[in-house]
Amino acid sequence: MNPEEAVDLYRKVTGDGADLVWRGKFSITLEQAGPICDQQRLRELLGQFSFTAGWLCCQSGIVRVWDGSLPEGSGHILYGELAGKDSNESLHIQQDGACWRVSRIREDDQDGQPCLVMVRRYHCSDREVIRYRVYLTRDAEAGFQARACRFVGFGEAGKTEAPAKGEDHAKAISA
Repeated sequence: MNPEEAVDLYRKVTGDGADLVWRGKFSITLEQAGPICDQQRLRELLGQFSFTAGWLCCQSGIVRVWDGSLPEGSGHILYGELAGKDSNESLHIQQDGACWRVSRIREDDQDGQPCLVMVRRYHCSDREVIRYRVYLTRDAEAGFQARACRFVGFGEAGKTEAPAKGEDHAKAISA
């Protein structure tokens, strides 16, 4: 099944398919910093990342963050995700034993391999969703498989976002 057929089938099955997009090509750049074994160093590294929104699981609970502001008085950051001001970039914080690994995930549609991109929304309240982009590539034997995902921000529940720059939900883009 080629990508155009996969998108058509998905739309028939779901009755919508507005959250699935064929992208000609993509590559994910994954940069890892770590292990970082000092909370102050972790906060310094996160403070250098320009972000619009995110969530952090701290010792005192899950904290939302906005516009580059990190929480104070919430205890140690355990893990979380930040959506960059550059809409093609996210940061993923993961605890690794007594240390942390920080991964910068950057989307680029200039190089790479053909893929499908699915925008996934998960309710975090009656009125709000948390949004992710899932990247699926085609395996000759297994079909389309999720290869990467990244946090892209929060949104309004029940609202479908407009396609990102260069995307067309109505037709496939040839690779």
